[in-house]
Amino acid sequence: MYFDLKDYLNTPTGGPDIEKKILINHVILCFSFLVKLFFFTKALVMISIFYTPQSQRLCNLFNINLDTIFATKCISKHYPMVLLGYLFFLCVVIGGFLIRIYERLFWGELNNVYNCFYYSFITLTTVGYGDYMAATIGGRIVVIIVAVTGLLVAALLCVIMTDSFTFTIGELKSFNILKQTETYESIKLMTRDLIHKCSNLILFTKRAAKDNSDIREVEKMDKKIKSLRFEIDLIKMQIENFKQA
Repeated sequence: MYFDLKDYLNTPTGGPDIEKKILINHVILCFSFLVKLFFFTKALVMISIFYTPQSQRLCNLFNINLDTIFATKCISKHYPMVLLGYLFFLCVVIGGFLIRIYERLFWGELNNVYNCFYYSFITLTTVGYGDYMAATIGGRIVVIIVAVTGLLVAALLCVIMTDSFTFTIGELKSFNILKQTETYESIKLMTRDLIHKCSNLILFTKRAAKDNSDIREVEKMDKKIKSLRFEIDLIKMQIENFKQA
């Protein structure tokens, strides 16, 4: 059974002093939690392959300072999706714990850390179902920060996806060769089909000349000739594209 903090502060045992102590307690808890997460994240960066003695020698060779910022840049370039997932997970965890610190006395359900993670996740994705509402100033500040962070994470996801679909020099060369190969095969098929149609037209013309065909047969022959001319022009265009590629 959870109590209402406002009613407690109005009792003789409560008052402004208790409110100040609770606020100081919340600030200390938030600060200690963020410090622990900072050192934990820094330790993960320092044990990566980009923060080794070999990396130090390479950085000295090019007059670059090897620090956590440089190592984080390397990780974001080499493992972009892993970094994005870690940031998203970190934001959900930080937001959930901070919301629990500030709001658990006002919302009994938010004393459960899983509900706080749910609240943080929904806010981070900028969905906001309205299940809970921050009642304290500190909680509202945390919710605003989590929502803004969600926008930044979404923007970072767009950048990573765009960069992942960008060709490298080798990939671009391979793509151009594959495209040329496909165009070449298409020209071969169209040329083979054109030769077959020309052979049938020649046979049809010889048969029509022997049988003294009427005007209808001549019109059919004229339509076939126009169709063959169109296909020839199309093959010429394909050949030009193949040369330009």
